[in-house]
Amino acid sequence: MAIDSTEPQVVEQASLRERKKERTRRDLVAAALELFEQKGYDATTIDEIAAAADVSPRTFFRYFANKEEVAMGETVDQPLIEAIAARPAGEPLIESLRHLVAEGFALMDEGDTEALLPRLKIIYRTPSLRARRWEYQLGFGRKAGAALAERLGLPPDDLGSRVTATAALIAVEVATDLWQEGDGQGDLGQLLDAAISSLSDAFGG
Repeated sequence: MAIDSTEPQVVEQASLRERKKERTRRDLVAAALELFEQKGYDATTIDEIAAAADVSPRTFFRYFANKEEVAMGETVDQPLIEAIAARPAGEPLIESLRHLVAEGFALMDEGDTEALLPRLKIIYRTPSLRARRWEYQLGFGRKAGAALAERLGLPPDDLGSRVTATAALIAVEVATDLWQEGDGQGDLGQLLDAAISSLSDAFGG
């Protein structure tokens, strides 16, 4: 019986294309962050980023909608919302938040992890990006609060659930800011865990 080798070849070609796409994406991110560091975010153009990554501006737009998207990084809202909803209803709040932070790290790919420190430095020193990050955190706080409320059998606009979720995000933000101020010294995961634990008294564990 003849063996059809077409399918393995197709899979291999598809895998090669995905690796090339991921490599191009990482090259664009690296080029952008380096230019943002050298020239400043506002002074850097998309044409310059594309040229530094040795691709065309058209290729840039295949991966990113705009310059802000490169600077801010990918979001993982929906998987994290699902993770909140999946936690046991009787689990202590602090434990749920600790799992949520760990889940967020697990969802980051290698390229985003490597780019985290330079990305944070650029965001925190660029007013427009800081404002955008805060806007994102508030929006995510609303979604996370609704997920917490649903898990507890409360209305989605429950004030306590939204305050709880947003307070946790602020704790994470403070820890992240402290980490980038120290040039990434120390274990960010441990710092975030300590920040979440510091909320224990406020929320009764």
